[in-house]
Amino acid sequence: MYLLTDWVRRIDFEKLREERKKNLEAEMAKHGLDALICFRVENIKYATDMFPSWFPSVPIRNAAIVKKGRRDAVCFVASGNLKHRQATSYWINPEQIYPMPLMESRDQVKKTIPNLRRAFETLDITGGRVGVDLITFDLYEALREILPEAEFVAGEECINEAKIRKKEEEVKALRVSSVCVDVAMEVAKGAIEIGKREGEALGEGMYEMYRLGMQIPQGIPFVASGEENLFPLSRFATDRCFRNGDLIVVSFGGYFNGMFSETKRTFICGKPNSQQKKIYGSVYMAMEAALKVMKPGVKSQEGMKSVREVFRQNGYETHTLKSPLAHGIGVGGWEPPYIEPDSPDFLFEPGMVFSLEPTLVVPGIPGGGTVALGNIVAIVDKGNEVLTQCSYDDHLHD
Repeated sequence: MYLLTDWVRRIDFEKLREERKKNLEAEMAKHGLDALICFRVENIKYATDMFPSWFPSVPIRNAAIVKKGRRDAVCFVASGNLKHRQATSYWINPEQIYPMPLMESRDQVKKTIPNLRRAFETLDITGGRVGVDLITFDLYEALREILPEAEFVAGEECINEAKIRKKEEEVKALRVSSVCVDVAMEVAKGAIEIGKREGEALGEGMYEMYRLGMQIPQGIPFVASGEENLFPLSRFATDRCFRNGDLIVVSFGGYFNGMFSETKRTFICGKPNSQQKKIYGSVYMAMEAALKVMKPGVKSQEGMKSVREVFRQNGYETHTLKSPLAHGIGVGGWEPPYIEPDSPDFLFEPGMVFSLEPTLVVPGIPGGGTVALGNIVAIVDKGNEVLTQCSYDDHLHD
């Protein structure tokens, strides 16, 4: 997104990699892990900074193996990307980057066993407690065959805890990703007019994200409008045309330079009715109420309580969307910690970054009664910083 300059210090990726390595090493010691095998793409990115091959329909096409106390790692990437990753991932020994086929059958897993064996030999992994973040039965059998002396245990919690508290360079990267989704949102906002289709507005925003260098979308970006698509909230774009009085919920998210960001806004086509303005005002006030308590030392459920109280006072307590109020975001588009009614309570700490998304889904409102607003919020030493800055709708918000 940015051009190279000699007068602005941007993101120090060497420092970012070093900070992550220290974090992960500490968590591995805490969880008693001698080695960690990552198959989830976001965990591979965190553990090694290798740019993985994203195949949404294929759970396992990449891997990373790290050993406690060693600075090097072994990575596996989609076979077609092997030469590129060996040539460009300069911080990893190219001889320690191997091809990996689609791990969708027993035969494909068997073909990978020789390279997995070489990887463990390279890192001198012969046994001990080995954490694994994602596994299939065939792959588990293969690992047991290669490392019969190892104890394989769940490794997801270890790397999730390493990811929770972002360091300075990671927050810098999140700021840049947030610029991309902000610009896309403004473009989509400009595309809202009577007669345009949901898919057109989505397409214009997505074009802008890719033009700026976003590499993959986060989840399913969507544009949903009017009564038929806002209750229940469809969460995808259709061929529906915008009409006067329609509320329109827009959600954009994407991955840039190794970090996800996302934002949500609700706009009006034409003029809103009084009910739509009241719903919008309630969600906006809920966002502001949550931001007031999202600061170091405050319990996460205080954020949940503050939002519920706003909705209760406005008569919308029973119309909240049945999903988390907030979730962590970073190398993964959706990661711990979560803020929801039944989630464990925790203290906000500097470095935690959330996608905060208060939402109301109210049926029976002409033009639609669903309002969603979303921002990326980083917890900092004296409070919080809102990383997304796209505009709201002045017709809905006085």
